Amino acid sequence: MYLSVNAVTIVLVTLQFGAVHGQQPKPMILADTNRDGIVDDSDATDRAFWTPSRGAIFLPNGNPISNHELASCHDASGHLLLEPSLVAPLKTIPLEVSDDTIAHIYATPDAASERVRLFYLNDSSANPAETASWSFVDLEFTFNASHVQAGITLGIDGYEFVKDLAKWDGKVRVHFDVHANGTVVFDVVELKVAPVLNHHHLQRVSAFVSTAAKSLILYSSIFSADLMKRGRRQG
Repeated sequence: MYLSVNAVTIVLVTLQFGAVHGQQPKPMILADTNRDGIVDDSDATDRAFWTPSRGAIFLPNGNPISNHELASCHDASGHLLLEPSLVAPLKTIPLEVSDDTIAHIYATPDAASERVRLFYLNDSSANPAETASWSFVDLEFTFNASHVQAGITLGIDGYEFVKDLAKWDGKVRVHFDVHANGTVVFDVVELKVAPVLNHHHLQRVSAFVSTAAKSLILYSSIFSADLMKRGRRQG
């Protein structure tokens, strides 16, 4: 389901009105919107639109690669979650629905969906630190009524960081669509990929870290002498 920003706002307001009057179940998907490190009820407001002051952040784990040897040290390659601790957490709130209910969870827009991965914890009793506990969520994946009733634990990471704002601004909207009683109701939360922070040599040094030196320190190298001189200047 692809909707404009205005359409999303209208539907969310409509869902709130409908839930009060008992017309339809009201799905809810949460992320760490207030950035306190925990996904809970305090993240329930102002989720649909990311801002610099509020909105969940997820990690860019790098571009996918095909070489198996390199992939073994690259978490974002393929459909396995090699390091579960690196994903940003999301979860859906348990919802009372009929047994024929199904749900879909997916990312938009296309520029974002091509650059992120979604996983779900496939067993509530499983160890979330283990790769085998997580399953990849593709566009064809369907959650059943049991999933919706119990609440779904998810994680998201990125294939890459923002390289070209004209192609992707780093934001992704994660949709939770519930198909119940012949209709579709949904919720959405917006996240943004974390920026990559670089150091350049015009920045003032705040700390200098080096390996242990040999017992006999020689300053025959022009480079090492210059480095020591600059270090002393920095204080």
